[in-house]
Amino acid sequence: MVVLQETGRLTLRLTIAMIVIAVLSVLIRFFARRKTRTKFKLNDAFIVAGLLSFLGVEISLLAGIYTSGGTLDESQIKDTSDLINLFKYVYALESFVTTAITLIKLSILALYRDLFPIHKFQTYTLVIGALCLIWYIICFLINIFQCHPVKAAWQLDLLMKGEATCLVYGHYIIGYEVSNMLLDIAILALPIRVLHTLHLSRPRKIIIGGLFTLGGFIIIVCIIRTVYLSDATLQNPVALYNGLNWTSVELAVGILCACIPVYGPLLPTQRAAQALSKWSSQKQQGKYFTWVFKPSSKYQQYDGDSNELAGLSHQQIPEESSIRQKRISDHSGV
Repeated sequence: MVVLQETGRLTLRLTIAMIVIAVLSVLIRFFARRKTRTKFKLNDAFIVAGLLSFLGVEISLLAGIYTSGGTLDESQIKDTSDLINLFKYVYALESFVTTAITLIKLSILALYRDLFPIHKFQTYTLVIGALCLIWYIICFLINIFQCHPVKAAWQLDLLMKGEATCLVYGHYIIGYEVSNMLLDIAILALPIRVLHTLHLSRPRKIIIGGLFTLGGFIIIVCIIRTVYLSDATLQNPVALYNGLNWTSVELAVGILCACIPVYGPLLPTQRAAQALSKWSSQKQQGKYFTWVFKPSSKYQQYDGDSNELAGLSHQQIPEESSIRQKRISDHSGV
């Protein structure tokens, strides 16, 4: 049995922690769905597939540890066969990472389409979704054919003998992660424009906007991962080890952020989550999306409009305004 080195034990602990976070995030998501009796939707299918791809990444990491001398740190691997095994798993891992990232993005976009049934907004989600798929196809193919012949991706002796050619890994990672971050920013910014059209108080807009932009943390993690992986070379093997660990963090946080908007019914306070309620069309869905956020008691449900956002536009006058108008009428009568 392989004895884990210190770096291997650190990776093992981190991997287990990220698996727990990702799995719990999805389980809580479905607990919230069940609590409000919401049917299984397309965004749920995407996040489940994303979770499975994430588990593929983590299994590849663990397999790499236990078949490469108990570590992902190349500088601590002495046996050539162990190094080859490590790069085999890293090669497989890269495809799982690209798949997981894309599925998480598509899950968020599909959830947006349920929450905001506005034609123009849904067109934006389709455009960004198409860009995500194009990004996936390009990156997946580059991952597969990054070396010629393909086996040179793990058989480094072919490179050293000049019998193979590979892309400059650092340059590829920069292009990969920069385009990935731009898509993340576009997805996170999408609902901000819609929030400005809702007749909500500024504190409520800040609360809702903050909920969606919690995913901004993943961009910070992505930057850290890029710094490490773009500097990964045979002369700097520690960078690959650190970059792979941050990959686990990036994907787990991404899954968590994709699930957070569904946790509305589980929030301990109603006032912190009262504005994004009843988004679904009653005619099309048969019921409102009460699983997202519990509505404020100051706003009446508007049944006359099949578009929830349009319905909210009619909910402009809270109880305080009605009382104020009554007082003005009384003074006028006097």
